[in-house]
Amino acid sequence: MWSPLPPQGSGIADYSYRILRLLSSHFSMVAVVADSACEVVQAPPGIEVVSASVGRLLRFDARIYQMGNHIGFHRFMFFDILDQPGLLVLHDPSLFDFFSDLCGGVESEVFREELRYDSGRNVSPGPVPSIGFVDGSEEPDRLGVLLCRRLVETSRGVVVNSRWAADTIAERYGVAPRVVPIPSRPVSLPRSRWGGSARPVFGVLGGIARHKRPVQVVRAFLELQRDRECALTVAGRADEHEVVAQLDDLIGSLDAGPRSAVHFVLDPDTEQFEAELRACDVVVCLRWPTAGEMSAIVPAALSHGCLVLVSDIPQFRELPDSCCWRVPTDPQLEHSALVALMRRATDDRAALETASEAALQYSHDKLRPDSAEAAYVAAISDLVSHEVGSRDM
Repeated sequence: MWSPLPPQGSGIADYSYRILRLLSSHFSMVAVVADSACEVVQAPPGIEVVSASVGRLLRFDARIYQMGNHIGFHRFMFFDILDQPGLLVLHDPSLFDFFSDLCGGVESEVFREELRYDSGRNVSPGPVPSIGFVDGSEEPDRLGVLLCRRLVETSRGVVVNSRWAADTIAERYGVAPRVVPIPSRPVSLPRSRWGGSARPVFGVLGGIARHKRPVQVVRAFLELQRDRECALTVAGRADEHEVVAQLDDLIGSLDAGPRSAVHFVLDPDTEQFEAELRACDVVVCLRWPTAGEMSAIVPAALSHGCLVLVSDIPQFRELPDSCCWRVPTDPQLEHSALVALMRRATDDRAALETASEAALQYSHDKLRPDSAEAAYVAAISDLVSHEVGSRDM
């Protein structure tokens, strides 16, 4: 399995660690990582870790590539996917940013050629479509320009973690991926714990980055907190230091009372992160702009019986309305809608309890680790059969 691994600052690294552990009882697994990361990464017990330079020389019955949109974490595997095709696990259906960085920017001729190839038309592409301005910067339409044709068509099989991603790739490229939702083990927790002066706890969890809208969530919370008893936890990796600085300034400017309602934890270890998640009643997991990724925080929150507030984007629309309330991405509507939903979660305890029960049920039905394990085993078994058959011919 080619992938980043902990402690590399990628959600895919954490995901791959869990998948390696699930698959180790079925297959003899080897983790292949970037040469520069080989001495620092952690793998589950019994899993050998080798550098990409070594992995390219080894013979495997099957290769699994955990591919994402971040060139820093995934460049090392790109040419291996093309040269030694295997099972492509596409975490970000849009690889727009990856190819932009790889090709030297969106104005480069190499990038334009990739646009042409991805469109399937032998004509010069027009301007890169835009979704408009987000926080003052014009953003490309990543969902309109996926740029994953080259890898999808080359691979022996494709896995995605949302039905929307599977349908979109099938429609654009004629390749039908398997859907394997990000797993999370349901946790039995008593969610009916409010009473007396207890106040709901909102959480913004995971890597702190602009597209996850943490500054906007804090601003919405501060408006809510003017006339509601509630608390907010922001906990995660410092992925973008400029955003962390914005949060520091915003929280630091608060008066003593409001400041005490905001709990800000940078780079928590696994145990502390789990504790912060357990303490939350509502997790706010926004994404805008998006590359079509399905956040690992959403299944984790649902498995803990949390209501989740998500952006109204395609991959989140397949989540149940009963436990995932949607926030519009339109900048003219986002703030007021977010405040209204947070106010509803604070005021309507019955609705919050209902959402909690629905979250636990959905997690139990759709996000079980054994279901993901079985899906991976089936995909790898098919791949191994194909590879063995090709060698025997």
